[in-house]
Amino acid sequence: MSEFHNYRYTAQTHVGLKRKVNEDTILSLPDQDIWLVADGMGGHQAGDFASRAVADSVAMIPQGLIRQRACMHCATPSPVRIK
Repeated sequence: MSEFHNYRYTAQTHVGLKRKVNEDTILSLPDQDIWLVADGMGGHQAGDFASRAVADSVAMIPQGLIRQRACMHCATPSPVRIK
């Protein structure tokens, strides 16, 4: 968890009324302060594949890398946690 925040979260998607396959993907990585919802864009081909590809790509980012890059442009130093 973040050194500064304590979050409680819940996540749920629904296939909707028109589709047979849920094209949405949720990724929760609270240890990295990352929560992602990828909407499969119903009506387009392979929306379920596209939303899963986005979530998988974010999940593969090395822990701490996003925070490091964000802090490179900070005016004041921010704590960076690398595991």
